[in-house]
Order: sequence, then structure tokens, then C-alpha cells
Amino acid sequence: MPLTIDEKFKYLGVTFTAQGLLAADCAPTLSNYLSKLASASLKSQQRLFILRTILLPKLFHLLVLSSVRAEHLVKLDSCVRAFVRKVLYLPTDCPNAYLYAAISDGGLGVPSLRYLVPVWLSERLASLSTSVSGLSGGASRRLFAAAA
Repeated sequence: MPLTIDEKFKYLGVTFTAQGLLAADCAPTLSNYLSKLASASLKSQQRLFILRTILLPKLFHLLVLSSVRAEHLVKLDSCVRAFVRKVLYLPTDCPNAYLYAAISDGGLGVPSLRYLVPVWLSERLASLSTSVSGLSGGASRRLFAAAA
């Protein structure tokens, strides 16, 4: 069944239109995940573990494959920080570095979307540019040059 010019469709979790890739709006999805996690009868450490290992990785694929602005990533990070502070009963003056530092360094190990998503995007485009296929390599080099 053919699509009309104004219809959109999902492929591998990313929304497309006739004009191309749509920017992902993960804020409602993230707030829904966080509200369900907050209302679950779990301990604080269990909530943090689920956030780090299940909920945020669900969004990584969508964020890396879609065109997301840095301001949007900052807003998502802000929601995650507020959730972690609320769940762990941390004071508001707790430094962000404590939240984002690796567990081996004494932090909580919460990934920072603002800084990780652009790195993953550039790594994906760089690996695509070194592809054996000439067509995908040339197209990705143009995308990588436009993104940089």
C-alpha cells in the first residue's frame, strides 16, 4: 500500500516521512518510563540499576539514529538527573559529576546523553565511511562532512 506525502512510518524504531528522517521526541517516552519506575515498589538501588541498564539503553538506538539537537539532549539529561536525585534522596546541590562518574570512580554511573549520543553518532558514521561497499562509504562520507 503506497504512502501519501504527509504520512509517516516507522522503520527499526525510527520515524520517517517522505521528506526523510523525523527528529525524535523522546521526552514523553522518557517521562513515562521514569514515572512508571518511580511508582514501582523497588529499592532505590534497584531503580538506579534499572535506569542505567534497561530504560536509558532503550532510548539510545532512537537517539543515535535520529536527528536530535543538543538542547533536546540537555532536557533529557535534566529529567534523568531530577529523577536520580528524587529516588536517591540526594540534595539539590549534589554535583552532576557524581551522577555521571563511573561506578569504579565512586560515582553513580548514569550516562550523560548530551555527551554520549554525539560521540556514538560520529562513531557510527565513521564506521560506515570505512565500509567495504563503495556506495555506503561515499554516502556516509558526505553525511559525516555535513555533520562535522
